[in-house]
Amino acid sequence: KSEFRINTVNSADYDKIDSMFKVICELLCKEKKGDARVLATASKLTTQDKSKRVSAAECNNLLAWLQASGIISYCGKIDLRTGDEYTAERFYFEDVGLFRFVCEKYNLETTAVVGAVAETFVYNELRFNNFQKRFYQDRPSFAICDDYELDFYVVARFDGKKYGIEVKNG
Repeated sequence: KSEFRINTVNSADYDKIDSMFKVICELLCKEKKGDARVLATASKLTTQDKSKRVSAAECNNLLAWLQASGIISYCGKIDLRTGDEYTAERFYFEDVGLFRFVCEKYNLETTAVVGAVAETFVYNELRFNNFQKRFYQDRPSFAICDDYELDFYVVARFDGKKYGIEVKNG
């Protein structure tokens, strides 16, 4: 927290970063099918009052900064019905502990947080354990088909098979 205060120009910048952390957690805890307008949605959710609204451009810059800093990572989406692939429709924190801390700070719903923590852990395990050597994609993706959603969907290099991964807490 103090590092953000030192490295931000003024308290308004700190408030915007703080708002963005909350929004990312809220989106991760409730968004199951992805969001093609994730930047617009995040910008809209950061509205606390008119003086603290984060514009779409500021939102995009903050998300790019959080990604470049290694705090968040985007997850792709695959539509199993059409075969279409999308690059960034969900966020994951690269540190499960930080995600959990931010969720507790904002008193987000516990059952949703517990499930999102488990998904975040699996995402990071997939991504940081030689993902590109084991699978064909650049990073883990989730999949949708009509009203159904798979937490992760990968294609293995060693046998060419497609694997759906459903994460359950506990």
